[in-house]
Amino acid sequence: MQTDHSKPLSLQEIVHKRPFRSDDLSPEAGELGVFQDKVRLFVLAAPALLLALGGCDGAGTGGNTSSAIPGVPTAEGKDPAQAKLDAYTEGYNKLIGTFGLPETAENYAKEDIPNQSPTDNVSISSGWLEAALTKLKEGRALPGGPADLDKAGDGLIAALDKVVTHVKALSVYYDSKAYREDKLARGKQEDAAMRAEFQAALAAAESFDTILKRERDARAAVEIEQLRKDGNILAYSTKLAVQRSESLIDLFAKPEDVKNPQILARGTALVGEIEKLLTDQRAAYAAAKAAAKTPLEAPSSSYESAAGDLTDLVGKFRDLKQSGDVENLNDMVEEYNDAIESLNNIR
Repeated sequence: MQTDHSKPLSLQEIVHKRPFRSDDLSPEAGELGVFQDKVRLFVLAAPALLLALGGCDGAGTGGNTSSAIPGVPTAEGKDPAQAKLDAYTEGYNKLIGTFGLPETAENYAKEDIPNQSPTDNVSISSGWLEAALTKLKEGRALPGGPADLDKAGDGLIAALDKVVTHVKALSVYYDSKAYREDKLARGKQEDAAMRAEFQAALAAAESFDTILKRERDARAAVEIEQLRKDGNILAYSTKLAVQRSESLIDLFAKPEDVKNPQILARGTALVGEIEKLLTDQRAAYAAAKAAAKTPLEAPSSSYESAAGDLTDLVGKFRDLKQSGDVENLNDMVEEYNDAIESLNNIR
């Protein structure tokens, strides 16, 4: 079967991890103490950036595994459930990526409002939260998909609405230096509520991620099998390598796991699978590149970049085995993120 590599890869919502820091829970830090930037202790894998969806030789039509009944295809040829999942995925990407919710909450906590004085320079930002919220609302408005995904979406949207409204109002207060006039009274009075709203939004994001991941995993199993049946080795091996890399990172649920021999042994087994898949992926990429008669027929160089990123991830895992240092796990997450960024460039 001839594969058209000019079409985007359909790597169904694979996770792009967002490293969190679990740090000092000081009284000054309040509930958002986990975002204080004193020591990078451990990566928590809960929030995840998801790989954008697309079509690849029809592989994206591998079936809808949610409880929703497939409806009339959209203008793009997707069933409504997948279109909703696409929109939710894009919104979630914005939410937990650069200038997203974790970073915005962390930056707010770093301002340490209770310990500031009117003579200090205080500045806060809403980041890109409003753009994420808009996309999540678009996803919610679409038909299709399981009811519990929309229910979790409602909770996340409501929590984000509060955060965006409050942080934008406080941004005006701080940017205009009004806090110098009232001796920072408003800022200190509203600080606890602002922190609580951030915390509620983060909790809602984690709940939303759990259901989104369930939908992603269910669809991915069908899609991977379809890619295999279609003989699309480049897409198949790439997708499966990324999925196995996610599983590798997810082995480490708590800090002491990086020194657990049983977990490290499981990780070593996964690395063997990843390296075999990457060998197949490189061979398929080289073959597709050699067979291309025009640049448009050639596979995206992002495949090659992603393979390099995942190879680096494997190297960081071996560093972790030798050092027992959780910082190497952070490095693995960063390499994983780079791979997803590369694959999200395929259009």
